[in-house]
Amino acid sequence: MKKTLLFTTLTVAFLGNAQSLTQANEAAIGETQAMFLCDSFIDKQSNVVGNGITWDYTDLAAYSGQTRDYEIGDATTAPYASDFTTSVKTFKTANITGYYNSTATERVSQGFVFDGLPIGDVIADFDTDEGILATYPMAFGAVSADNFSGTLHYTLGVPSTTPLSGRVIVMIDGQGTLNLPNSSYSNVIRVVTTDSSNANISGLGEVIIERTQYEYYDHTASNLPVFAITTIKMTSSVLNQEETVVLSKDDPMQYLGLNNATEVNFTISPNPSTDKITVTGEFSADAIYSLVDQNGRVLSNSSISNGATIDISTFENGMYFLNINSNGNTTSKTIVKK
Repeated sequence: MKKTLLFTTLTVAFLGNAQSLTQANEAAIGETQAMFLCDSFIDKQSNVVGNGITWDYTDLAAYSGQTRDYEIGDATTAPYASDFTTSVKTFKTANITGYYNSTATERVSQGFVFDGLPIGDVIADFDTDEGILATYPMAFGAVSADNFSGTLHYTLGVPSTTPLSGRVIVMIDGQGTLNLPNSSYSNVIRVVTTDSSNANISGLGEVIIERTQYEYYDHTASNLPVFAITTIKMTSSVLNQEETVVLSKDDPMQYLGLNNATEVNFTISPNPSTDKITVTGEFSADAIYSLVDQNGRVLSNSSISNGATIDISTFENGMYFLNINSNGNTTSKTIVKK
């Protein structure tokens, strides 16, 4: 497949102390930054673009005591190294682990792994056509767009594969000042990555996995982002799950309660199951569940509490979706009846 690459650079990006992305300022293997997990309902400020602008996040609040690592790993020793044999580095943030390599002139993606999805870990291997993430140097005004294709690996009862295709667009849409509650960065570029992956999965039909990521870099402070907003969305005829993770290098020193988190955390065991499942988690007093088949039909629904048992013995063998709503937030996970 012929790659399509658009690269436009504004002259102003090279004036003064303007920053750019290069192989030289890529974070090295082993670099890790503990990031504070923040309010996922903040305004993404997607329309605040341009040169000499200010992104104002002074009202940002964190979840007390909650951090996530933003880290660069060695792809040759990573959990899915055998699927990405030409990769050199990994980056992990939120529920994404990306596999890539680079030269002095470009950064190239070999694929990624999404974890925590309703259908379990999903491995997107660009083994047919890799995706270009950047053509170095990449400064304010630059846009890189490329198609990718390969194989999607997933497990719904048994390991399966299906063809995958998609497109990734990376741009530097702004440079200026980033204001956080207790810190300010005056020499920042914002790197925006959007990608969409399409695959047909048995029992789900066409599945679309989308990522939108805003990363704010000040290379005088760190080769890792000082602030990042990542949204992952997975949709099909029976699935509609979206999660946003906001991470800050600096502690905002103003906090939200943990019950404001968007994800409902729970586990299902055993899964697969032949008769009953037990659901374990911390739920609000008014939490409810619904059990849905692949056609979107609600088979059962009721209130739910920690340790609840749900009888699925009368269901036909196959895949179902358990949706739990707690504190106004809903999370879906897959159940396999065998």
